Amino acid sequence: VRPVTFADATATGAVSVTMDDSVDVTFWVTAGDTAAEVAAKAVTALNSDSTFVSLSRLAVDEGDGTVNIVMARADAGTDKNVTFSDLTTDAAASGAITTGYVLNTSVQMDTVTFTAGTTAGALELTVDSLSDVYIQVDAADTALEMATKAKAALEANASFVSSGRTAVLNGNDLEINYTVADGTVTAASAAATTYAGSSLGTATGGGNITVGGVTVAVTAGDTKETIAASVATAMSAATFVTSNDGRQVTDNGDGTVNVTYNRIDADIADTTFVDTGSTGTTATVATQSVASTTSTFANSGAFEKAGELEFSVVPETSEVQTIAFGPAAADGTITVGGVAVTTIVADDTAEMVASKVAAALTGDPLFATASGRTITDNVDGSLTINYAAVDGDADLISFVDTGATGATASRFT
Repeated sequence: VRPVTFADATATGAVSVTMDDSVDVTFWVTAGDTAAEVAAKAVTALNSDSTFVSLSRLAVDEGDGTVNIVMARADAGTDKNVTFSDLTTDAAASGAITTGYVLNTSVQMDTVTFTAGTTAGALELTVDSLSDVYIQVDAADTALEMATKAKAALEANASFVSSGRTAVLNGNDLEINYTVADGTVTAASAAATTYAGSSLGTATGGGNITVGGVTVAVTAGDTKETIAASVATAMSAATFVTSNDGRQVTDNGDGTVNVTYNRIDADIADTTFVDTGSTGTTATVATQSVASTTSTFANSGAFEKAGELEFSVVPETSEVQTIAFGPAAADGTITVGGVAVTTIVADDTAEMVASKVAAALTGDPLFATASGRTITDNVDGSLTINYAAVDGDADLISFVDTGATGATASRFT
């Protein structure tokens, strides 16, 4: 969501709204408009634009001079470079006074000549003592079209009409006829005016979350059920599942997800969750372990022959652990297995974080060749750590985001 705050209009002007995928909308603000009225005009313009609507975006009027631009799911992770800017027209107008006579009394006429420009915007006409006369100029307006708009604006002005003055088109020019009572007048002039009252706020709501080292896009307004479904889809398609036979991620349809690990994973740390993109999403992780199992025999447990049953568990020859990383959001240091990794920088992907950790671990005596331990970079954002036989049942490798980089780690045995 991109919030836009508007102010009361003290001048007439044109406001342009652009985004980096062909959205280009212009709406007009009139001097005296309240902030709420300006916001309503912006909403109408945006929601009437075919490109904006086709991209599944929506402008919402909050009724207090604020407009929230709600992006589509496809926009997750970017604000699409939303820009609000005031347009200043390069069109111009100038008058030239001529004097005529009515019953031996001089009467003045002002011939106003317009110069077409290439930019949309607002022109304020000053006609002798009369001000606050505006015309809205479009980029393609001709001199005649501008003169026609000026004539309409003058004839809609109560002071101009009540004074007995008239406005007449003459070719591409506008002739303003004054009365005897006006005496000597000043030639008309024009100046571009701008609104300058919009303020684009920081994007909120949309962005990414990271679950078990997997990046998941979240859109403002997503329900917990929608987010859970997105998490299940993303994790199931990632190497978190595809490179680990037996793991399953199940969407329960109620805003919860079950992550089932395989036998090799053994004792696991809680699946990590980080609101990487400050989306406002929260999550609670609860681990359920299998403490005991039941063996079921065929034939209702009736044995046909006497004998003995022997159960055994085949131990692993050495401890094997996996650590899967999430991306980094800031420069800093993380500490893995007691080894400081000082090369983490903002926007490092999970794969880059894993590669830097592997380099740091293999360069430290704790994990160097002489330790009997080996580090394998799986090139998917995870590392496999093979401990030496003398390590026995090693604790899960430690992870601390020492420097608040935003990187995460999920650890498995």
